[in-house]
Amino acid sequence: MWKSFAILSSIALASCFTSCVGPDFQNAPADAVVRSYAALSNQDSIAYLESLARDKREVYEAIPEATHSLLDQWKGRLAHVTVLSIQRSDSVATILYDLKITGRNPMDLDSLTMQANLENNGWAYGY
Repeated sequence: MWKSFAILSSIALASCFTSCVGPDFQNAPADAVVRSYAALSNQDSIAYLESLARDKREVYEAIPEATHSLLDQWKGRLAHVTVLSIQRSDSVATILYDLKITGRNPMDLDSLTMQANLENNGWAYGY
């Protein structure tokens, strides 16, 4: 029974990460923000690296300890992203969003910005 509950909870959390973005932002630059925080919340280093733009990913691949350290900081935490706006210019977008972190060391952060780059496989969190 607990195993079923854990599976259903995982599905519900995964759906929150996309639904918090809203239908207008899915498959858009904002998806890079959601995928990045979902990977951190799920402790998924591969998904996190896949959410990064090439330049940023190369840094994390060169220093694997940085990825492990970042995931350690996110243990026991869940991110809830609310995208407020997107400013796009060709292959670069700036996403304005609010971030609510629950779990260990909860916090609410308002009006954060993240840059996303358009690459061959879609939008990715970049510099």
